[in-house]
Amino acid sequence: MIICIPMLPGRELNPNYKGHWSRRAKAARELREVAGWRAKQERMRWLQGHEKAEVSVTFVIRDRRGYKDIDNAIASLKPAIDGCVDAGIIPGDSDKHLSYRLPILYQIDKKRSPLTILEFKEIK
Repeated sequence: MIICIPMLPGRELNPNYKGHWSRRAKAARELREVAGWRAKQERMRWLQGHEKAEVSVTFVIRDRRGYKDIDNAIASLKPAIDGCVDAGIIPGDSDKHLSYRLPILYQIDKKRSPLTILEFKEIK
């Protein structure tokens, strides 16, 4: 199941962000809503979610300045994963239901960016 989110996690979602909490909250709410909406659309095609899944992440960025280190990239994806949980793709984001496939991939493509691609594969 592939979820294409037409945005990248904002810089406010980086764990090192030093700005006001309300900007972080707004960015998290927006990413969670967009990811949840996209996940609901995709879930309707599959009719059911996964009990346990592995997610691989691809960021489509405009240029090399969009790179983040892996731990900050995963942390900034928390609202998107929560949106997928809200949509029923997976029951929760704990280790019991979700694992991350590393490395996080980056594609430089000016025409397609910004785009975050989450690919869920069921683990038996």
